[in-house]
Amino acid sequence: MPLAGHPGTGGDTDFFFLFEIPKLEQTRLFSSPISDGLGITLEVFEVPMDFIHKQLFGQWVAWLLTAGHVLAALYHHYILRAPHLTGS
Repeated sequence: MPLAGHPGTGGDTDFFFLFEIPKLEQTRLFSSPISDGLGITLEVFEVPMDFIHKQLFGQWVAWLLTAGHVLAALYHHYILRAPHLTGS
């Protein structure tokens, strides 16, 4: 999710006030394979990345991961009964 959202920021991003991530068009990740290799500008590259970030991941993948996590937690709690937590 953060990797798909990074192209749409348009600026530098602070990573939890620990360090700064430069905007995408200033990185080798963009310049070498995308800009120089494919000849695509950031504006053109942002369109499919926005779709992936907002439409695909934002709606379906995040909900599926959340539901899977909840179901796994319930399975471990009620079916397996978490023996390491009860001491048995």
